[in-house]
Amino acid sequence: GLETAQCMSERRRGGEVGISRVLALRGERMWQYVADRPNTRRLLVSGLSRSHNLPVVEGYPSDAVTFAWAQSVFPEGWAYFIEHRDGFHTSLFMLDIRDFNYAGMTRSGEVISCQMYLPMPTHGSTTADFFSPQIRHIERMVTESRQPYPLERTLLTSGMTMAGVESFFRDAPVDTPQMAVKYKVPDESWFWND
Repeated sequence: GLETAQCMSERRRGGEVGISRVLALRGERMWQYVADRPNTRRLLVSGLSRSHNLPVVEGYPSDAVTFAWAQSVFPEGWAYFIEHRDGFHTSLFMLDIRDFNYAGMTRSGEVISCQMYLPMPTHGSTTADFFSPQIRHIERMVTESRQPYPLERTLLTSGMTMAGVESFFRDAPVDTPQMAVKYKVPDESWFWND
C-alpha cells in the first residue's frame, strides 16, 4: 500500500523530500481522527469508490460509498498518517478489501483517483504474476547498467512501515528525522508495458 501511494506522490513538484512523522491509529480512534480532517475524508471516499471488492449484500453494493458507510462497514480498520518534510501528507488505510486504490489531491483541490489493479488468485485471476515484471526489471538493470526504479522509494516506504509499527507500540506519533530521503523520478513511467 505504501509503495502504491509513494509511486504517485513522489512525482509531485520538487520530488520527494522525506518524512518527518508517522502516526498509526486503529478502530474508533482512527475514525475520529479522520472525521476531523475533511480532505482526508474526501480522499478516503474517492479511493474506496474505485474498489471492485467492496462488501456486497446478495451480489449488490450494500450502500453508497460515504465516510459514514466506511466507518460502519470497516470499524476495525487501521491507518498510518504520514507527514512529509515539505508539508505533504500521505494516509494509508488498511480496510477489509482486496485491492489497492489511490486518491490524491492537487494544489487546486482536484481529486485524482485510480485503482492499482493487482490480480490475485481466487480474486480476479488464477495466478498472480508478480515475478515476471520483477525479473524483466532485473534483466534491464543488468543489461542497461541502471536501476529500474528509485531505490530511495523502498528505503522511504520501509521507514514509513517501521515508524508505523513503532507508533502502534508507543501509542503515539513517531518522529523520523533519519528519513530525510530526497529523490526525484524521471518522467518515464516504469509501468510494465512491453
